[in-house]
Amino acid sequence: MKFITSIVALSILLGCSSQHTPINSTSKSDRGEKTQEKTEAELDKESSIYPPIKDFPFEVKVVPVLYIDEEQTELTRDESYDPKISVGGGYNILVTNKINHDIQLLGWHSTELPRIADEILEIKDFNNDGFLDIKAMDSAPMGSRFLSSTIYLYNPEFKNFEEGEGITQIGELTVTKPGCIDIESPYPSVHVTTIDSYCWKNGKWKLIKSETN
Repeated sequence: MKFITSIVALSILLGCSSQHTPINSTSKSDRGEKTQEKTEAELDKESSIYPPIKDFPFEVKVVPVLYIDEEQTELTRDESYDPKISVGGGYNILVTNKINHDIQLLGWHSTELPRIADEILEIKDFNNDGFLDIKAMDSAPMGSRFLSSTIYLYNPEFKNFEEGEGITQIGELTVTKPGCIDIESPYPSVHVTTIDSYCWKNGKWKLIKSETN
């Protein structure tokens, strides 16, 4: 279901509602088209673009997660979204290559913060390989004060972003020095914190030390 939703959401976000094949229905096609048009207009208002970065050939946009009904005829926004306050809820990251126009959809993520791109995303070279990466924020796990972070590292071979492997993805991430990060998490207990220190070596993250406070 999530895969179908992502494909349909991607089609709408690209402004292709008038070109792609209608979602399965004949008797409800008119209603489906109206729903898609309405959803597209709402998404345009609810999406947030990360400020452009010089020499970074990608547009990075935060978009609300979409859901599709059981008959696959109607699209709805994430129900946790409140248009009056624009705070919190699920989101995806839509990455568009400005050169070849390739599209990549990252996530699902959830946040209690406003879904504003430069408030819940950070774009910088986390592993010090010369390419900018994307860090996405998630809600704090287990009611802790720490936000979770997911790093999507740029893969120059495939010209796309891949979720970083070999590191704890649940915890608050900070860069300590070029190519090195700390991840502070509330495990194994909300009253105990663990700080895992990693550095990027030989094309992967290497755990340097782990401390518990």
